[in-house]
Amino acid sequence: MSQNYKVYYINLEKDKDRNVFMSSQLDGLGLVSERVNAVYGRGYVWSSDSYNSNESIRVNGKDLTEGERGCALSHRLCAERLVGSEYGYAIILEDDVELPDDFKDVAEKVIRKMKTNNLEYVAFDYPEPGVFFIKHWLESLSLSYKDKKSALSKFKFFGYTFLKGLYIIPLSLYEGLRDKFYKNKKSGDLVKFYRPLYFASSYIVSRSGAAKLTELNTPIVYAADRVQNVARVERGLRWRAYAPLITRQRRDDFGSSLLGVTGEHFKK
Repeated sequence: MSQNYKVYYINLEKDKDRNVFMSSQLDGLGLVSERVNAVYGRGYVWSSDSYNSNESIRVNGKDLTEGERGCALSHRLCAERLVGSEYGYAIILEDDVELPDDFKDVAEKVIRKMKTNNLEYVAFDYPEPGVFFIKHWLESLSLSYKDKKSALSKFKFFGYTFLKGLYIIPLSLYEGLRDKFYKNKKSGDLVKFYRPLYFASSYIVSRSGAAKLTELNTPIVYAADRVQNVARVERGLRWRAYAPLITRQRRDDFGSSLLGVTGEHFKK
């Protein structure tokens, strides 16, 4: 296809090893890429123009950490570059993502489908569906339950969780089977998830989608892996995900410089 897309990867100036890993990987795949200098949240001077603390607390229930703000701003810089460019789409990657050998062919196929179906956002990275997702969902609920102090709050939480489980568990099992189907078929496709999807290490966004994300997160209010979910509801972002999962974020090797944690954090 005639290249109507850009490839941006987000990298902190100090992370030379990640830069080498990502640039050599992309070069080997035949993808011409552009490095976007990441924002290190802990060293950034946050003003009301760059981060809206009051609104973030209102919609998230708490302040974003400086690392989360820097990550969100780094992704927004990529979106802004696309909006200001002549390109229709951008592949946006974090610098610790391992890509399959056929990623260029897959990405170009996805872009053609996005154009045909008028889609604005396609996620490649998200929590593994199926039993793995259910297990981690239940673990997070257990931690949340322990934080409840009163018997009434525990009772309400249990009731809410039970009702949500009637939806989430069968849906997740279906998603896991669907992912296995595409793996066995050895051919992927765009699929719809009927719940929010998190992670933002690898995705494709159209110029109109990038404009919606930029508008919604200027100043920063949402974390990078939540803003697309809010944009679906508040801005009508037209999105899909790619199944099966084909990219892997190597956080257990690299850690997260933007969030300020080592690889050991993700091995726990």
